Formats: sequence, structure tokens, C-alpha cells
Amino acid sequence: MTEIAKRAVACKGWRWMPGMLTLDGRRVVGVDGDVLVLHYADEHKCYQRWAEDAEPEFMDAATRGCLLWLVRQALADGTATVSYDEFDGTFYCMARHELDGKPYWGVVTKADTEVEALVAALEAAP
Repeated sequence: MTEIAKRAVACKGWRWMPGMLTLDGRRVVGVDGDVLVLHYADEHKCYQRWAEDAEPEFMDAATRGCLLWLVRQALADGTATVSYDEFDGTFYCMARHELDGKPYWGVVTKADTEVEALVAALEAAP
């Protein structure tokens, strides 16, 4: 998961958000510029860490939800979503587009996993 995490944080539309979990198991409770305030649950303390030294844990539901929100912001479409096609086993990130003044759903990216589809969409965003 480290490779996909590195791809995500390199995106123009990426930013850390409170509630996200780092790959080393620390919950982000605040963000101050380039510094993350992290909660170390096992020690019941908060510490600061440079954002550039952290990677997101996308197996965490809150972090994955934040990734979806970042994709929606980057695509300027609050309804962008990921769907799974059971026939070909592919995840598709879909967003609304306009064609001849009419809205339609179009595929932004496709990938083997939901997270990969979302990160690819964040990479492809303008």
C-alpha cells in the first residue's frame, strides 16, 4: 500500500485532513500548514510530525472517505463515485460531464481496486 500512498500524497489535489490515519497507525487530529498533529492512541498523547513524512492508510474507512471527498473537490463534482463492475472485476471512478448541454456519467478512471481508482482520479484531475 506504500506505493499507492506515495502516489496519493504527490497529487496536486491531496491534503491531509483531520480523521485520516497514517500508515503507521496514528490518527490525524489537526493540520497546521505542513505539520500534522497526530494522536498516539496507545500513549494517549498528541505529537507533531511533518506532513511530508507521513503516508495515508487507505484500509481505514475514514481515510478512504476523505480520499473520496478530495476526488470530488478536485473534479468539481460532489457526486463523483466509484462503482464495481462484477463482469470484468474492475472499479470505475465516475463523474458527471456535460455533452450538448445535457449531463451524463462518464468514466474518469478504472483500476483493480477502489483506492487505485480514486488515486488515479486524483492524479487525473485538472
